[in-house]
Amino acid sequence: MKRSSDVLIVDDSAEMRSILKALISAAGYRIQEAEDGLHAMALLEEMRPAAIILDMAMPRADGLDVLKWMEGRTHLRNVPVLVLTAFHKMAHPDIMLPGVYRVIGKGEIDYSQLPAIISEMIAA
Repeated sequence: MKRSSDVLIVDDSAEMRSILKALISAAGYRIQEAEDGLHAMALLEEMRPAAIILDMAMPRADGLDVLKWMEGRTHLRNVPVLVLTAFHKMAHPDIMLPGVYRVIGKGEIDYSQLPAIISEMIAA
């Protein structure tokens, strides 16, 4: 499956998806959106995006569920993933991050807190 110029934004907040969509589409990427992990997994069965921006805390299936699911999909093995979370890694070290780091050992995944990534994207 050929990698596209699509970026998949997975976040349960319509407002956050809208902000990220505006920033990333300005760089020339087409945007696909999913409001939760289950929707993301359904979309990813049929697509190989250029990158995935993945929120961790979502209903139905969270970001960690998506990362674990992606492990078994060879067409997604080398797709870069940016994990977004509002949790501060020092304040909540045992909530999600150890699980994320266990899952992401094989791929190209970055982690950022939401306020920082929004500032970085706006600056770019």
